[in-house]
Amino acid sequence: MPLTPEIQEKLHIAFRPHAPIDNPDDFQGREVERERVESAIVAPGLHVVIFGERGAGKTSLANVATSKKNPIKVFCEKSFSFTALCRSVLLKFAEKDPNRFIFDAKTQNIRAGGINLDLSASNFSADDFRALLPVGPILIVVDEIDRIQDQDTISRLAELCKNLSTNRPDVKLVLIGVAETADEILRGHTSNVRNFRQIALERMSESELSKIIAHGELVLGLQFDGIVKKRLVEVSDKLPYYVHLIAVSTAEQALKRGSQRVEVADFELGIKIAARDCDAELSSTYEAAIPSVRESEIYRRIVWAVSEGNARVSPTAAITQKVNLIASKENDEPVTTQAVGAALKKLITADRRAILTKEQNGLYRFSNPLMRGYVRLIRETR
Repeated sequence: MPLTPEIQEKLHIAFRPHAPIDNPDDFQGREVERERVESAIVAPGLHVVIFGERGAGKTSLANVATSKKNPIKVFCEKSFSFTALCRSVLLKFAEKDPNRFIFDAKTQNIRAGGINLDLSASNFSADDFRALLPVGPILIVVDEIDRIQDQDTISRLAELCKNLSTNRPDVKLVLIGVAETADEILRGHTSNVRNFRQIALERMSESELSKIIAHGELVLGLQFDGIVKKRLVEVSDKLPYYVHLIAVSTAEQALKRGSQRVEVADFELGIKIAARDCDAELSSTYEAAIPSVRESEIYRRIVWAVSEGNARVSPTAAITQKVNLIASKENDEPVTTQAVGAALKKLITADRRAILTKEQNGLYRFSNPLMRGYVRLIRETR
């Protein structure tokens, strides 16, 4: 049966795969990381860097941890210069307090507190930015800074953090980006700025992922079957994005049946919908790497093999072993390590959309960390 608007609204409060969570009551897990952010943003002179993989919940964490501080939020663009970044922040201030901040779009001048500065000037400095800020505690969240391509912008952003820590310790920055380390986000400048609290978002534990499901059950008045919960967590690759994505489509099937219990049949239909709702880049890359012809089965099996287990990287020998286990289950002949090696070399090329990357130590991994979860979704649909 069709869902009422009220039930649809509850469904997307319970599980939210396509937008960051902004209500602290709906955010589950990450208790330690949340406390570390909350304590950092009240410590004078201390800034925060939140980093991790796509789908790890970085923006959601920042949203809920800073929700009581009424932060200014900006999202970076690839072409951002330091001046453009400062301009974006200051225009947000102008939106919130148009009486204090007077912006002239024609001249690109902004006036505040008796100071008049040109926001199009290439020599716009950290001191200029600081001079325009209002008195009192300020929290600025700068998201997706990994997108910024200009090295000088990142360098000057790090210097701005250092400047504020010394001269305006009540002004705090929370920087967010996709990276394995904070140093990767700030391109080596973290050592120059001591006043960064680094918050790494690792893959979630099974108990944290289960809390997401339990919260959704409470919101919707549903109960997920134990087997469904187990399979959902296994397929998720320990990323909250996939738990939300699979859970929302799975719960929807039960609600359409008018049932308060989410069963295996709901999961099996829901996971097909989840696979279709994934990022189009994931599906197009997968399809390019795995042509649908008999001779290309080795490529599919390699990609499936790399998706297994918890290891981020895999050696050729281990991949070969898993490939032949898959082939055996499909009643096919085993292949040699040499054949797998030759196919791996193709899977790291542009012709196969570089679905895999070869590291310096000879180990292979998915180029996009979200791909492993996507491949697991596809396997479940088969």
